[in-house]
Amino acid sequence: MGSPDSEPHLHVANVDERAPYVTLSHCWGNSQPLTTTRETLQDRQQEIALSTFPKTYKDAVLITRGLGVKYLWIDSLCIVQDDKLDWIEQAQQMSDIYLNAEMLIAAADAADSSEGCLLPRQLPWKLKYMPRRLFEFSHSDQQSLLVYPYPSFFNAIRNNRLNKRAWCLQELALSPRTLYCTKSQLYWQCGEIGFTECGIKPSQTRGRWTFGSDAVFNLPFHDQRDWTFSWWAVSMNFSTRQLTFPKDKLMAMAGITNFFAQKLDDKPMFGLWQKDLHFGLLWRCGPEEMRRCTEPEGIPSWSWMALDGPFKLSHHGLTRIKYTKLADITLQGGMDESRLVIKGRLLEGKSLGTMETRIIDVKGIAVRYGVIFSLCNSIEKDKSPREQAIGWHLFDLLPEETHCTMYCLEISTTRWGEHWHGIEGMTEHRPLRTHNVLLLEKVVEKSGVYRRIGVGFIDHSLGVFEKVEAVTLTLV
Repeated sequence: MGSPDSEPHLHVANVDERAPYVTLSHCWGNSQPLTTTRETLQDRQQEIALSTFPKTYKDAVLITRGLGVKYLWIDSLCIVQDDKLDWIEQAQQMSDIYLNAEMLIAAADAADSSEGCLLPRQLPWKLKYMPRRLFEFSHSDQQSLLVYPYPSFFNAIRNNRLNKRAWCLQELALSPRTLYCTKSQLYWQCGEIGFTECGIKPSQTRGRWTFGSDAVFNLPFHDQRDWTFSWWAVSMNFSTRQLTFPKDKLMAMAGITNFFAQKLDDKPMFGLWQKDLHFGLLWRCGPEEMRRCTEPEGIPSWSWMALDGPFKLSHHGLTRIKYTKLADITLQGGMDESRLVIKGRLLEGKSLGTMETRIIDVKGIAVRYGVIFSLCNSIEKDKSPREQAIGWHLFDLLPEETHCTMYCLEISTTRWGEHWHGIEGMTEHRPLRTHNVLLLEKVVEKSGVYRRIGVGFIDHSLGVFEKVEAVTLTLV
């Protein structure tokens, strides 16, 4: 960063060079921030006039210098923007970049780099009154009145601009310490303690300080032993965020994926994990409208990354259920390929269309378009949906035909507890055991090749798979 009397410049570190540094998380917005390109790389290493910095960058320089730290990492300047190889290399290193930083400066309320970190205070605060005794150990009845501004921690931290952007998830989750710069005040968060500018301490949960129950995981200090569950929590959070270019999904998750690969000792597969495919393949769409990713860049249909929109896990209450792996899943063409070769029992089925809410006792739950589909072997007009149904299913995307034909590939079976908890809010006393299936459609031009179109569950007690022979197919 240089001294206050000198101009900053871009420093290209040696492989074995180590020094404290600060990172910046910010929204690019609609305006183009100050960048480094192949043409400007050499000039940037000599000098970058502070007068050319947008306000967010200037404020970050001011904070970094005030902390006595020499280096500041800013993505648009430290990654050569028109060099694809450098961009990919740096994206793969995001976990190391943010994990090893002294702290992260989060420009939480700035729409773009022109607005700044240290913003003019906007005080739509309420006042909270908290009567306290002057001395807790005295027997005096005298009371003191503590008056302080009462901003919403949830709104200030969880609902700020950065927490709506996909790229910013790994920046906030991987950084050991974060200074949130908001319109109301400054917030500090790390693995041990939290502070606010107004002096109120945030709540402490499981040994770590958080600003609200929905704060992003502070992963370097995360105390969750089940890293698989943590991965899915982070992934579902990611799927709700905005991404300008859908083709960047894999890169926007690269840093945090590398972090979890070490924790799980596993290999990532387009948002799923090789050792746990039987569980990961059974994700389902959330209540919001889903759409096929317009620029999938080879992302297969069996990955939640193939769709734009939030997803959820099909299994809730992960610690209470037991599931048995049935299908034999192998990879075709190595880890970089998107094809799975699966040997399992395949059943042809049909959708009965919308099930009436009274049939399954749905109590105010929000599912795909408010529609839950019933599944059957073949549609018989003289029988009611209840008489024909062998299970229920959810499409990833609504099909053109209501009563469409599909293929149900058995992946595993689940033995539930006393009740069946399939979708939140929906409870039945049966079935206590289900076949967990992927809904598939044939890829017309290729024999034995299928793509995913949804997920379903079939009552195990009906025995519909008993006489079905296993087949080998390719899932793309």
